[in-house]
Amino acid sequence: MNILVLGDLCLCGDVERNVLNNPQYDPFDGIRHLLGEDDLLVANIECATSSLGEPKVKYATLRADPGVVGRLKRLDVGILGNNHVGDFGDEAAQDTRQTLEQAGIATVGWGNSLSEAMKPNIIERGGARIGFLCFSCLSTNGRNYATADSPGVAPISTKLLHQAILGAKPICDVLVTYMHWGKEQEHEPVVDQLRVARRAIDWGADIVVGCHAHVVQTYEEYRGRWIFYGLGNFLFSDVFWRKTQVDGTVESGVHKQNPENKESLAVKFTLDGSGSSCSVEQTEIYPLMFGNDLIPRRIGIEELTFDINKLNRKQARYVKFNRHRLEGNQEICYETSFHSCYFVHKYSSCAFDRERTIGDRLRRFLRRILRKVKYACSLLSVRT
Repeated sequence: MNILVLGDLCLCGDVERNVLNNPQYDPFDGIRHLLGEDDLLVANIECATSSLGEPKVKYATLRADPGVVGRLKRLDVGILGNNHVGDFGDEAAQDTRQTLEQAGIATVGWGNSLSEAMKPNIIERGGARIGFLCFSCLSTNGRNYATADSPGVAPISTKLLHQAILGAKPICDVLVTYMHWGKEQEHEPVVDQLRVARRAIDWGADIVVGCHAHVVQTYEEYRGRWIFYGLGNFLFSDVFWRKTQVDGTVESGVHKQNPENKESLAVKFTLDGSGSSCSVEQTEIYPLMFGNDLIPRRIGIEELTFDINKLNRKQARYVKFNRHRLEGNQEICYETSFHSCYFVHKYSSCAFDRERTIGDRLRRFLRRILRKVKYACSLLSVRT
């Protein structure tokens, strides 16, 4: 049995119009050859699918007509722990979850309370119990978090993540942890992502996958298990945006998807065995890209807009010489600022390729010494 995991699936805009007006349109048509009959298909539903509620004051509010869900029946698991499921309020988010589940699509990551949002969804298939957990980072969503007595998504916290994984492991054979995190439009994960993903594996997760950056990020194998920091946009049309100023004035426009925003990774995990002996035996990675027809199709890895193999090697070197930075269970740290009438939270840690390593500091020190030596030699030559 296989699990095929996709990145962001946004059903708004041109995607919505295609689904509602063209009976022949199928967003999964280009990947059906990758799917077996019993394979699980998983994707992050990056919008509300509801006609209820009013838009919140934020940069982009995303929702689609609930009628689009009928075209997603091949989807088995819809990830809802993200920064857009609550764009039109709690009622619309609840309606989104109900609409998906009525179509036979299991959901995870949003709940009427924090404990419900953290609850794993267990799917039995081929004699194995596959568990799914989902968490969303504060940097992606500072106002849509569940509390003990209010609905929302489960926030990424090392304490909550630890608690959820320990609670899920005894009741599932394979555990998939889906994280909504990372800096938008950046291929490199921040150091906090590297650290928290490792803790998830240490605590018992079998697979860690992420999204939100809207571009493909790096991936690596850690302790025999796989971490994919960002799968990119599986399917995401152009987005209408707006900025509300303090005096109530509004600026708006359309955010066009660039080539790097139209590519993603589909990752197939092959499971072997059943029950407690079930394990992830093989992983296959398929680069995808969608064009004007809005159907993601497989491409060669060399066709991506950046060299992911080179970046993976660079990350491996960083990890090798900076293991001390990736230890500990401390919470992710953020810097908070006020923007467009609400507070935004950005990672305090840098992307790994911008962190100053010991080697970087040594090279800078040697360059300074060399400049001073050259300057001293130039003075001597002038005097001579």
